[in-house]
Amino acid sequence: MNLQAHRHAMARYLPQRGRMVLLDALVSETSEAVTCQCTIDDDFIFLEGGAVGALATIEIAAQAAAVYVSIHAKTPVIGFLASCREARFDVESFAVGDILQVTATHVSGNERSGAFECVVRRGGAACATMHLILVDPGWSEHDAA
Repeated sequence: MNLQAHRHAMARYLPQRGRMVLLDALVSETSEAVTCQCTIDDDFIFLEGGAVGALATIEIAAQAAAVYVSIHAKTPVIGFLASCREARFDVESFAVGDILQVTATHVSGNERSGAFECVVRRGGAACATMHLILVDPGWSEHDAA
């Protein structure tokens, strides 16, 4: 399966479609966290001048948190990133070919929204950490259509 097919498969957990699906694999899941993979390729939507800025990890982490919510709510949930606090970026950018692993740990809330501690790693080394709050507006993907 090619990278686009993997991203298409990940869309079952996310409201995003097409190039806005940034994750290409669910690596692991527990009752408290998920770890997902994101591969930077030539078609990555945030690629600019051959690099992806570190700020893109906020959306990558938010998508991992959304995967957690979708798994535990047992349906894709349209949620909103309400807050990003305590963000730390230890690199300026990522290059084509970089493979990122993002772990989103649910620290409070319910099965449809809450607070997440997120860590993005490249080659096992943490390169971004942040605290995200995702909220459920109370309507489903079908209501949005």
